[in-house]
Amino acid sequence: LLAPFAKSVLHATGDEFGWIETAFSSGIILGSVVVPFLKNKIGFSTVGYLCISGSGITIAWFALNQQIYTAYFIYGLLGFCLSIWALVMSESQKITALDFQGRTQAVFNTISSIGIVAIYLLVNAFSFELPIQDFFYVAAVIMFFNVFLLWRFSSYKLSEEELSVV
Repeated sequence: LLAPFAKSVLHATGDEFGWIETAFSSGIILGSVVVPFLKNKIGFSTVGYLCISGSGITIAWFALNQQIYTAYFIYGLLGFCLSIWALVMSESQKITALDFQGRTQAVFNTISSIGIVAIYLLVNAFSFELPIQDFFYVAAVIMFFNVFLLWRFSSYKLSEEELSVV
């Protein structure tokens, strides 16, 4: 989604597009250090709420933005928020039997890849009818749906019996 948005909305040059990607990667690097620290201080669910909500907000904000320099900041913030993915994978491994961790990782990666391919297919199918910003709004809605899922299931704890079956 970034490339068509950068070209058609931000009117970004190749260098500016590269800087947006650099800001995103820098956000991920910073988040991969700070988010685990925050998890230890305020808990996984709270950090999850903050990062996933932050992702939804920054995605929607990015869609509204038309300034290249603001795009650097927003996309860096998005990278920071999306660094929660590594923490989610680590937490899922804690409740997964060692024999199933590879399969669990493969399922997470497969679902993620299917989602990405589906989004690109939708962009390809509807890009002539919808502005590219609308796809960012859909992504923001998906993030807020994930906040709902976290809220719904964060208080659920597996029993020792359920953990032994997993």
